Amino acid sequence: MRRASVEKAIGCATIFPAALIGLSDLTDGVGPTGWWGLSELIGWVGLCAAASLAIALILAQVRYSRLATCVAVVVAMALAAGLALLMNWLGLRAPMSAKMAFTSSLQVIGTIASAALVVWLAYLSWTRTQRS
Repeated sequence: MRRASVEKAIGCATIFPAALIGLSDLTDGVGPTGWWGLSELIGWVGLCAAASLAIALILAQVRYSRLATCVAVVVAMALAAGLALLMNWLGLRAPMSAKMAFTSSLQVIGTIASAALVVWLAYLSWTRTQRS
């Protein structure tokens, strides 16, 4: 297994608890339904994927730039714990304005992520037809 794959796997495993907490909070039935609700879920998945890649990049810096291992691990764990605690706080004691701002930003992220996914799939399809 390549080392970059290991770092990505560690990033995914680290962010997995926060992803589950967020999905359970977003699917509690209180939020919007339909396209806006789907956009929130896609936004949360996109945010978790970005955090996972950020953790993988932080851990890769240990190898490339001699960043202290303990510093990288603490920063990676703080990112994952911060995301989980943010979702826990938003689900329990956050003011309604914070909840609305967060879910609205998730809808924007979800819309952008959906458009980016469509463009990326179109690009992959285009490059495959050009190679043939």
